[in-house]
Amino acid sequence: FAGLTSFIKLEGFGYMAMHNALWLAVLFFAKNMSIREKVTRQLTFTAISVGIYLIFAVYKYMYILPAVPDLAADPTHFDLNRVALAGGGGVGHRMARVAWRYFENMFLSGNWNLVWLLFVLSLTRVDRIRQSEPVRFLLLFLGMFFAVYFFGYALTQHFVWVADKHDVLSRSILHVYPLVAAAICLINAGGDRSVPERGLSPSG
Repeated sequence: FAGLTSFIKLEGFGYMAMHNALWLAVLFFAKNMSIREKVTRQLTFTAISVGIYLIFAVYKYMYILPAVPDLAADPTHFDLNRVALAGGGGVGHRMARVAWRYFENMFLSGNWNLVWLLFVLSLTRVDRIRQSEPVRFLLLFLGMFFAVYFFGYALTQHFVWVADKHDVLSRSILHVYPLVAAAICLINAGGDRSVPERGLSPSG
């Protein structure tokens, strides 16, 4: 679904966590591997992905932020090194606002709204989803993506980027747009529905 180079820059932290969780799920359900091999593969993947992200994070912390004091002091700057829970009340209002902006960008944008509608309709094919392990893992990743962004915007100071701006969330959604198109194709692909698809193999 993605390469290790996606684990860089600011949003790389979220993608790193999501891909580690996805890889953990793939290994957990793998039936042809020993527990020791699963642990080894997970630790290897985690060490490499965290190492890639730390290169950027350490460099930014040591050389970029100190050199740009105004940027470091701006509480609304989209900086994962300085995420903090939003103060005050109104959590329910923020969640409702973010949920509406998701709906607005996905179904009322006039750009890719038909694809999202096809995706929602495809989710009604529960039998097909149950038969396809790759589809289930793909949907798991999409679920993690929306959860991370939803709570990230609703519960932190970065709510302002969704409440007061009209292009940030639409660009964020585009990050997984190819996966949505892939999910539609896989769920509705032709073939014998009585024969389950081959699952993902972490060994190959």
